[in-house]
Amino acid sequence: MPKGAVPGRDAEAALTLARASKNLDRWRTDLRMVSGITSDPTLRARLEDPNVSSAEKHAMLDRTLTVQVDPGVLHLLYL
Repeated sequence: MPKGAVPGRDAEAALTLARASKNLDRWRTDLRMVSGITSDPTLRARLEDPNVSSAEKHAMLDRTLTVQVDPGVLHLLYL
């Protein structure tokens, strides 16, 4: 997982989007749920594998998510 300025900017941008959409509580809930899902070592390894296409990664995430998340959270997850 990258460390430094870029993730910090991504986090700030996500917070700004959540506030602007007036869905801060929903984002908080969705991000916690996504964090739990992406902490699975097998899934994380596949998501970090450069040989797996973005489309395949998106499909894996879509199959793994059992509830609908805010579209902004989903977009952030796809990055």
